[in-house]
Amino acid sequence: MKTSFLKYLNSHNLHLKQQQSGMTLLEVLISMFVLAIGVLALLATQLRTVSSVREAEGQTIVAQAVQNLIEGMMINPTLSKEISTTPEGQRKDTGRVRKRYDDNGRDLGRNRELSYRVLIPRKARTCEASRWCKSENSLTSLDKRALLEDQLGRFEDTLVKALPDATIYYAVCNDSSGRDMTITNGKVVHNCQGSNGDPLVIKVVWQTDIESGGKNAEDRKGPLNQDGTSIVYSYQARVGE
Repeated sequence: MKTSFLKYLNSHNLHLKQQQSGMTLLEVLISMFVLAIGVLALLATQLRTVSSVREAEGQTIVAQAVQNLIEGMMINPTLSKEISTTPEGQRKDTGRVRKRYDDNGRDLGRNRELSYRVLIPRKARTCEASRWCKSENSLTSLDKRALLEDQLGRFEDTLVKALPDATIYYAVCNDSSGRDMTITNGKVVHNCQGSNGDPLVIKVVWQTDIESGGKNAEDRKGPLNQDGTSIVYSYQARVGE
């Protein structure tokens, strides 16, 4: 009887031990490690998504600012007679008027002529820091030159306020190469290779630190390049005739 009772207790204790078995410390640590890897991967994906959205937003803002400037140029052109050359080499007035925005390619600011052409890359500034933006009181009495300056000043102001962490340059030039403006080792190159008669192009380039830009440089694609610890973005658009 005693032997049977002991066997009963032993079998009952074994059953209790099987029910009370749990995870070891090593299993808990492995589970926490796997969970941490998953969380970090999810966080990295979210950061890349935020960075991509920021880049797309910057490109969209620059494109819209350039389009607004082009529309302003369209309503404030320089009008000149269209002259053709006959086979005999004689110049003849066609009787038509041609709209121009570069005034025979002269650089803006050299004289008081009306020209949107900015061959030397200009650093964008806010209206408060620019001499081009006009006061609200003078907006009702602007001549063609003053309107040009105000349009360029507000174009710069839009870029600077939309991209506060970036260094922004732009140029308006005749170009037939289609190459983007670049920044290399702090030097801005407009890559304008054109003369009178070639398309007038607005080029914008802006530079941000890699830390503020988001993703690693090797993961980036599109019209940009790496310059030391900075990322350089670019955009350009042609001014229609």
